[in-house]
Amino acid sequence: MLPENSLYKKIHSLRLRNPVLAGIITIFLSLVSGCKEKYEPPEVLVDNKFLVVDGFINSGGDQSILKLSRTRTLADKNLISPELNAQISVEEEGGGIIGFFQDQGNGQYGIPPLSLNAQKKYRINIHTSSGGDYQSDFVPVKYTPPIDSISWGLDPTGLTVYANTHDPQNNTRYYRYEYEETWEHHSEYEPYLQYLNGQVVFIDPLQAPFKCWTSNSSTDILLASTAKLQDDILYHYPLTFIPMNTERISVKYSILVKQYALTDEAFLYWTSLRKNTEQLGTLFDPQPSQLTGNIHSVSNPAEVVLGFITASSVQQSRIYISNDEVAPWKLPRNCIQLDIPSDSIAIYFGMWGYAPVASNGLFRFYAAEKKCLDCRLQGGTTTKPSFWP
Repeated sequence: MLPENSLYKKIHSLRLRNPVLAGIITIFLSLVSGCKEKYEPPEVLVDNKFLVVDGFINSGGDQSILKLSRTRTLADKNLISPELNAQISVEEEGGGIIGFFQDQGNGQYGIPPLSLNAQKKYRINIHTSSGGDYQSDFVPVKYTPPIDSISWGLDPTGLTVYANTHDPQNNTRYYRYEYEETWEHHSEYEPYLQYLNGQVVFIDPLQAPFKCWTSNSSTDILLASTAKLQDDILYHYPLTFIPMNTERISVKYSILVKQYALTDEAFLYWTSLRKNTEQLGTLFDPQPSQLTGNIHSVSNPAEVVLGFITASSVQQSRIYISNDEVAPWKLPRNCIQLDIPSDSIAIYFGMWGYAPVASNGLFRFYAAEKKCLDCRLQGGTTTKPSFWP
């Protein structure tokens, strides 16, 4: 039996028509495949397990969250290597320990809202289960001005979401943004029927997987600066782009924007991190550089630690965009209905993965792929978010 590979099937077919040519191709492929060697430089294989610290000290009215993990090799298939059972404290310069983080599991640690003195500096202390001790530098408390507005603009290619803010005291100058977006989407056909235990039956309307919500968090490093401007005003800073006629605004879309004030040292760190992770690809892009954060190993000063701790408040703003506001924004229709006899439902619905759309009342059914009637197969959940209007 031939391998399930289209190339082998083509060679076999060619062998029947031109055995000489087929033999030459087979020998060539054997030589090429035999010459390939996997290149694994030492830098890729070394498992340094550097500590990674992600988070900040929240000076506002919400808890502070830190995430600890370890770096992995490129060959490691695990998505994350969390640092478990660590002990983390917050220290005030000249005032001692003011609080301890609680272990929330999977490398995440949280502490209730802190009352920080804007005239003081603060740092974190980390003690790992393996005995390592780490400290951040003392950092000032930065005030984050409110977000003036989240706006958006539409052109023939899609929609861009913007942030707008200003600091009347001209003290902020450096900003970082994150966002969480959520959108409602529907299946192409509203399901009324389902195939259950060999029969087509009605679906409880409250259980029908027609409406879904999908959420996504920003992954790009979003930085903005007004340092070269006379006034600390940030206008129309682009946060994200949504291509025209895509699912995110097929019904209703929401974005929650978070704004952080940065020190100039923190801004330089995040800028270097962005260059190393997002702007590589050609000789003309910024080249990789050694990241120098503000967290250090006390027990081993030569050890590399990744991360930069800041202390600031965070400002948030949410907007909603409905499909009728961006008309004509139409999601392409890709579903095709099949007309099948009722004596074939076991094949179509049971074996081939189709789902019933409707019945024409003449012992026949209209059918479509399941993804056309179940929004969960497009991603997301049928549970409506608590903030959804």
